[in-house]
This record gives sequence, structure tokens and C-alpha cells, in this order.
Amino acid sequence: MKKIFLKICSLFFIFLGPLFLQAQTVLIKVGHIIQPESGDVLADKSVLVENGIIKEIMNTKSVDELKYDRIIDLGNVYLMPGMMDAHVHLTYNGPVGNFNPKATYADEPTSLRALRGLKNANDLLKAGFTTVKEIGNDAEYATASIIKSINQGWFEGPTILYAGKIISQYGGQIGGMSPEREPLWEHEYIIAETPDEIRKAIHENMYYGANTIKLVADANPYFYTEDQIRAAVDEAARFDMHVAAHVDGGEAARNVINGGAAAVEHGFSLDNELLQLMVEKGTYLSGTDFTQPHLEAMGMPGKWAGKLADRIVSRLRNAHELGVNIVFSTDVVVDLPGMNRAESNLEFLNAWKAAEIPNEYIIKALTINNAKLFGMEDQLGKIESGYKADLIALPGNPLDDIDILKKVSFVMKGGIVMVNERT
Repeated sequence: MKKIFLKICSLFFIFLGPLFLQAQTVLIKVGHIIQPESGDVLADKSVLVENGIIKEIMNTKSVDELKYDRIIDLGNVYLMPGMMDAHVHLTYNGPVGNFNPKATYADEPTSLRALRGLKNANDLLKAGFTTVKEIGNDAEYATASIIKSINQGWFEGPTILYAGKIISQYGGQIGGMSPEREPLWEHEYIIAETPDEIRKAIHENMYYGANTIKLVADANPYFYTEDQIRAAVDEAARFDMHVAAHVDGGEAARNVINGGAAAVEHGFSLDNELLQLMVEKGTYLSGTDFTQPHLEAMGMPGKWAGKLADRIVSRLRNAHELGVNIVFSTDVVVDLPGMNRAESNLEFLNAWKAAEIPNEYIIKALTINNAKLFGMEDQLGKIESGYKADLIALPGNPLDDIDILKKVSFVMKGGIVMVNERT
């Protein structure tokens, strides 16, 4: 009898199993769909998702709901691609008013940093950030474990691009260390001076899970040359990775741009000549556009924080007017009082509003522009057939009021519903 039973089961799965293993189809009914690249708003549409991928955009009135496995009716919401952030530090959070990297590096083990990173990753996903780029400073590759745990389904979080340890010249970004304490920076940075050392550093990061690269190009007077930047860019390109470089301005920034880096991180002192060079080279600005409250939270006195915030706004406005490709990026390392990481990140919208950047462009910077920088423009940043079903819903139109982005009511990542306030 046992053999007969097993034979019947075998025949069942051979002939009927495929019917149960067919791709699940999910139909999402919404009032409006925002297409970031064009700025178009489509009305009375439904999005068909199959196996985590957008299969079709359909006219809601002609939909036969009986054909689909699941119907999600979100009502009169605005649907758009998931938001992206090109510069996050998931595992870091210093005390308000006392940003002290040395203390964090000395006092917090990698395990604690990883746990904080999981919390921040989950908060970001729930707020609608479905893809982020972790830019480094996560001790001994804490984010590599975070990514694995999310991919295993143990925890929920966004898709994470990962830079591994930051590649830098001697000293990293930690100034004033005593000779006896120099090894402290080795937990956060890989010191690489020559092109060969830079290539080796890239390989080391790749070994531990990095799929993008970050350099610190001007933390010290002996900043990277154009040839050194190009060595990093060329080696990263061999593995379909791009290079982002921390740099403020001046000659160091010129080296970064001419050396072929995909993005300038920060660039607070970029003048119009350098911004125009970025336009010519196709370099992205990942401007980490701090507001005064963010700068004060890190301990900068109000007077100086106000001056720097004004300079950041001016640079952001100039970059947009000159036609630089700009992505949304944050760099929060101290959460604002009473706010979690996602809420702190979204406060950066205030800098974009102060720079009078149109809402349509801000949405592009949050979606398709970041997708292009990441080399994922054929997968993310659009609601079109063949794109990953990373979707968020909003109660109003962010083209009219950009602060609506702070009120995400539905999040889908890869076809899986992460947040749905209607249920």
C-alpha cells in the first residue's frame, strides 16, 4: 500500500503540481499612478504583478478580477515606485549634540552595530525606502550580515547596495589619533595609497560582500590624484560596480570628476565651474543636503550650522539650474530628536524645498535618478512592464505637496506587501 500511495503522489505532482506552482498574480487597484521620469499621472489604472515583477498596467474598468489570485484595492491613492537613498549609514547613530566617531568605533562592537542597522533598515522600508546604498562605516562588515538576514527572510528591510569598508589614504577620516591608537581606523577603512593597493582594497571589499565602492578623496591634505581615482574606477568597472567619492570641492573634487567617479558625495564647496564639469562628464551629485537641525544634532553650533545649511541649499540650487544629475541622499548619523531614521531622512526634503527644486524633480531624484546611478534603471524607478514591483502608495499627490512622501500607507517590495494600512 505504501508503494501504491507514493506512486499516486508522484503522478499527482507530475501532472497536477504545475497548476499549484504557477506564478501568483496580484492585481493592485489604485486611483493614480505617478511615472517619475515623465512626470505623467495616470488615472483609473491597475497594476498586475506576477512573481514580484510588474507584468502590465491595465485600465481598471476593463479588469476581470476573477482571473487573478489576489486583489489589493487601495482606493483613490497615488502609486509610485519605491523611494531610494544613495547615502546611508544604517549601523550608525551618535548621541544628539555630540557626534563622536572615535567613541563609536572604540565602544560599539560589530554585533551591536548590526542590530542597530536592522532596526534602521526596517524603519526605512516601512517608510517607503525600498532601495538604499550603505556607504560604509559599519565596523567589520556588519551590513554584510544585515543583507544576508534580509535575503534569508529573517528580517524585513530594503534592497541594500553595499560599499564595504571605505577606501582612504592614511588615517581615514579620523584625525588627531595618537600613534598608539592608530589601528582603530582599520575597523572602518582600508588604507590604500597606490593604484595596486586601491585595486587590492576593492577586491577585499568584494570578498566580504560589497557591490559598490566608496573612496574618501580629501579627508587629508594628501588627497587622491586623478590617476588614483581612475585606477579605482577602472577596477570597479571590471566587476560592473561604480565608484562614489567623498569630496568637498577644489582640486580634489576635480580629480574625482576627471577620474571618472560615478558620484560626488557631499560636494558642499563645489563651485559652478566644477558643477559644469560634472554635467560634461555625467557625474552624479549625491549631495547629502543637510538642514540646520541635522547639523546642530551632530553638535555644530547654530551660527555655523546655519551658514553651512545655506551654502548647501545654494549649491543644490546651482547644481539643478546647471543640469547636474542629482540623486536623493542623506548621510544621517544622528537621528533628529523624537524621530527614527526614516523620519530623519525625510526631513532632508526641507533643503530641496528651500532650494526651490520642483517637486517633479525631487521625485525623480528619489527614484529613477538613483536607479540610473546604481546601474539598475532597467529594474527600478519606473512602473512599467518588466520592472521590479517595488511600489509605494500615498494619500495625496506628491507633485502638489512633496511632504506627502512622509505619509506612505502601502509598501510593496519585490511583489511582497510590507505595509498596508488599509488592512
